[in-house]
Amino acid sequence: CNAAVMPGWICLAAAPTWRHTRKLVFGGVCVNAVFYVVMFATTKFEMSVASLSSLQGIRELFQGADAPLHMAAWLHYLAFDLLVGLLEAEDGVKNGVPRAVVAPCLGLTLMAGPVGALSYGIARQLFASKIK
Repeated sequence: CNAAVMPGWICLAAAPTWRHTRKLVFGGVCVNAVFYVVMFATTKFEMSVASLSSLQGIRELFQGADAPLHMAAWLHYLAFDLLVGLLEAEDGVKNGVPRAVVAPCLGLTLMAGPVGALSYGIARQLFASKIK
């Protein structure tokens, strides 16, 4: 499943304007989405609305869950982080943020989701004044 998203990440960092980059990104997202549905459908866990409303509830949900739910959560992160990376890369191209600045943000998004998105947001603001 990591292998499904890595071509997209590589293209976002190295070739964001290549005509096949979006296809590879969405292909990776779709592969993970299919596996997500399968994993989520085969998991055995008890979920209530209360379990999603607090950190304690989330912890209890994952502690009582089986491996398919853990895998579904991982697939969720892989897919959504890649979509955030796509937004960063396309916005960087559109607004002239240098690829050398966007690429480390993409790496952070891959490894630490929100940290990468925040770093890109900061980088974009720093370059926005130079862009316009």
